Amino acid sequence: MPAAPPPIVIVGAGLTGSLTALALMKFRPTVPFLLVEQALRFGGGPISPFFLDTIPLADGGLIDPLIVRSWLRHYIATTDFSRLAHGRIVYLLPEQLHAEIVERIPSDRYLLAADAVAVRGNEVLMADGLLLKSSIVLDARGRTQGEQVQSRALRHVVTRQIGFDEPHGLDHPILIDSNFQESMWDFLQYFPLDPYTLLLQYIAFSQDVADRSLSASASDLERGRLLSESVSAESLRSAPAVDASGGDAIAIHSSFAEMWDPVLPTRVAAAVRIASTVAAQISDAPQLRRSLGDLARRTAQHLARRTSMIEGLCDYDRAVRRENILSLCRTGGRMAEDSWEFGSAPLSAGTCD
Repeated sequence: MPAAPPPIVIVGAGLTGSLTALALMKFRPTVPFLLVEQALRFGGGPISPFFLDTIPLADGGLIDPLIVRSWLRHYIATTDFSRLAHGRIVYLLPEQLHAEIVERIPSDRYLLAADAVAVRGNEVLMADGLLLKSSIVLDARGRTQGEQVQSRALRHVVTRQIGFDEPHGLDHPILIDSNFQESMWDFLQYFPLDPYTLLLQYIAFSQDVADRSLSASASDLERGRLLSESVSAESLRSAPAVDASGGDAIAIHSSFAEMWDPVLPTRVAAAVRIASTVAAQISDAPQLRRSLGDLARRTAQHLARRTSMIEGLCDYDRAVRRENILSLCRTGGRMAEDSWEFGSAPLSAGTCD
């Protein structure tokens, strides 16, 4: 713990808070800050694989040290056809994010197992009664009261890591596997982490609230030993907002997906953009607040343009959903253009062999 609180306190060291601290250390090493996290490690929860081209080239330096697995091609498999598509997919581990922070950031700039119970303006009240006063508080703990989320469409995901006694034989990810007919799942994804370990993701779309019974149905489509499991229901639409009142802490979080993609959605792109913005403008708090507000508004506009496309995957009619998924398969699993419509299958939206 530093002798006095630094000018900048980052509350929450999940994906966005951790990347912001690394960006400050990389681009603004002379700016003192304190990273506060209530858990026993940095990095937050699981990070799903994503397409690397969603990250601007200028910001790639933040991500490159965190990549633990990378694939240049992936398979698409349906009941009608199968093909090999191109596009670099990468996999990050929150444990690697933790290791980077511990290695690159001095220990007097972070606190673990330190619970911030309240953030009021530029003050952070800790669970032990300590009050941290700072010039700028960056609140990266997640959704804030000022954020408004509209959710009609949901993407249900059961993620499992499976271990095998013999090599599984898969060399590239299967990004979309819809080769099964009698299942409530719309498609499956397989990512070979090593010759003996697969990351499986069961995907289902709906316009209903999360159905916990979905996790029970993800069973007999796999073999091997279950190493870990997580269940989530992700909103396909969100409209984030940043409170512009000058006296409040600045909310920084990526609970929205800047580049929302129904096959490989990711918050990493938004987290990297936020971290880079903070590092570039941390010396001007009013401008930083405006820039983050602009980023939130551009994100909402981007998602609004894609609403009809994404909600087509959540039609109550399963046959309609399957046809829309087939349209994605024909473009290599990418939804790259705002003008892309289901059924048109423009090959320019993806590259397939």
